[in-house]
Amino acid sequence: MHKNKKDSVLQVGAITIGIAMSVAVITPYCYAENIPEKDNCQRLYSTGGESIEVTGEVRHIEQKCQVIFPEATPLPTPNVEENIRDSMNNEIEWFCKVVFAEAGYCELDEQEAVALAIWNRANHKLENIVSEVNKEDQFSVVRNGKVYAWINGENREVTMEDITDVTFQAVQNVMDGKETEVERLLKAKAASLGLDQEEYAEGGPIYFYNPEYCSEEENAYRESVQCKVQVGKQTFYKVWG
Repeated sequence: MHKNKKDSVLQVGAITIGIAMSVAVITPYCYAENIPEKDNCQRLYSTGGESIEVTGEVRHIEQKCQVIFPEATPLPTPNVEENIRDSMNNEIEWFCKVVFAEAGYCELDEQEAVALAIWNRANHKLENIVSEVNKEDQFSVVRNGKVYAWINGENREVTMEDITDVTFQAVQNVMDGKETEVERLLKAKAASLGLDQEEYAEGGPIYFYNPEYCSEEENAYRESVQCKVQVGKQTFYKVWG
């Protein structure tokens, strides 16, 4: 990869995005680098010799193309978000560590469910992750500003070297907005109970617990939760009651 004449743009070569048009096919040529939050980006589109620059939020690029070319019909686009391994920061490290500590040796579905609950509690904002997981009496794996887990028979602080590929994938999937098994199960459960899916299931869980590690009193307290599902060994729900 190399830069073209615009210093702010990084050329990515002949990657083709799926936008079919009756007039022309738009082929993404490059996107802007050095975007701290990636909330805004620039892309140059080649349209048969002419280049059109589209600026805006990554997820709305297709909509902006339709403004320029009303007849365009956008097809699924590749994920242009950086892999979290390549954009590691304090918030993502905390996110990965807590997911690992809560479900690090579990299957992908269970780790995604844990990650989604944390992501929902952080309102889908990375900057909220650290404060959310450090709230008092919220995550037992977090103590004194550190994350702990049982690793090889020892309860110790989690390091990034401990994080498994499955945990990285779970966090990546949730941040990318991919539908998870836990959300599908919650929707099915809500429907079977005649409950409002939007209220009880849409977007996935906010809370989770492992019945095996809860006292009888704690488990009894959660009996009032109507719409809850089990993924792996843990139970997930969105609404109390």
